[in-house]
Amino acid sequence: MTKDEESKVADIIKDMASHIESLQRENEELVARANEAVEAANALQVRTDAAEVEVMHLRDALEFYANPEIYKPHPHGPAFDCRDLSCHARTALASRGGEHHAE
Repeated sequence: MTKDEESKVADIIKDMASHIESLQRENEELVARANEAVEAANALQVRTDAAEVEVMHLRDALEFYANPEIYKPHPHGPAFDCRDLSCHARTALASRGGEHHAE
């Protein structure tokens, strides 16, 4: 191999080494970005799970109002009726850290 050929081969090897280093840096950046995306997705999943639990608790608390029995007159007469049922909603909201507080 001539000196000129050796020089060309050495240049090609240097270029390849430089390209490999560049690809390694790019790969490290992509891995870091992927890890950040995974962390963000995990954080969103935690928030989603918490919101789903919150919705479930509030639905359970407010399911009371879906029962038609609570709207029927009291069997012992109107003096026994308690039509203001908002205390149940206020209690549910207060127990979940809502704006309104239980009385």
